[in-house]
Amino acid sequence: MKKQNKIRNILIYILASLLVGLKYFALSIAGWTSVILIMIGLAILFFLSVLIVMQIVDIVKNKQFKFKFMFPVIFTILTLLFLYYGPVETLIEKAKSPVNLRGYCEHTVTAPSLQFREDKTFEYNAGAFLEKEIYTGTYEIYNDTVCLSFEPENSEILNNKLILNQEFLIELGDTLQHRHKFKLTINNIK
Repeated sequence: MKKQNKIRNILIYILASLLVGLKYFALSIAGWTSVILIMIGLAILFFLSVLIVMQIVDIVKNKQFKFKFMFPVIFTILTLLFLYYGPVETLIEKAKSPVNLRGYCEHTVTAPSLQFREDKTFEYNAGAFLEKEIYTGTYEIYNDTVCLSFEPENSEILNNKLILNQEFLIELGDTLQHRHKFKLTINNIK
């Protein structure tokens, strides 16, 4: 029985750690590989849940409420909290300049988004399905016109001039082409 518990505990530690690794690996790549990794992650989460339930049943059944028996359960709960709240992503976002303006495009399934930061940089997420299409650059505001300067090259997806009002950021361009209209969720630009 002790050997079985030890094997279960080792499996819990390995699967919980693997889940964290899979999350960050899936976020760093694009395409169908990330979808496959997410499915593998869900399978690992299922097996981890089964192992945790078995561990809890053993703890209650054998009345072993000591820390060394509870630690695999605590470790898994902390791992799941880490995955859910994403402190790494929060730290990365805090290291960047604060967001002055953020908007998203409502008329598409993939919801492209645009955000401007206080340090005059912007990030445009093209919202491509299963791809990481994020363009960056700098911006300047002249009255109600926002001029974007993409780095390293201009994006063909978004025009480099937009009109800013209280609720929307509207792309200027040829009326025969598709134009983005970003609904603003944050607008701290004065």
